[in-house]
Amino acid sequence: MKPWTEQEDTTLRDMKARGAINEEIGAVLHKGRCAVSKRRVFLNATPEEQQTRRKKRAAYKRYERAVYSCRINAGPKPVEDPRASAEALAFRDARLLAPRTLTGWLCGDPPIGFSALDRLVSA
Repeated sequence: MKPWTEQEDTTLRDMKARGAINEEIGAVLHKGRCAVSKRRVFLNATPEEQQTRRKKRAAYKRYERAVYSCRINAGPKPVEDPRASAEALAFRDARLLAPRTLTGWLCGDPPIGFSALDRLVSA
């Protein structure tokens, strides 16, 4: 993303004064509709508001760099087997074969023996 130039700002102001919409201005400047809209808001802001926006943007860029650098330094993740374990398949089969109540069928309640309360009582 390249920064806006003074010429682009002048073009934006001139086209908007002539009644152009953001899509038309973006097509001329090779920028998106939202970028044009946000730049207009920035240009119409007071100098104090512009400074606040610059500080927020700089802080966000620092955050992005920190997050991205952490991702780079994390190293490759170990490859895990994409297939389900035998225990997971057995639990799925038991849950599917467990008896269900009327509210289980209509409202989606867990099968008998698989609710949090049932697991608490059986533990």
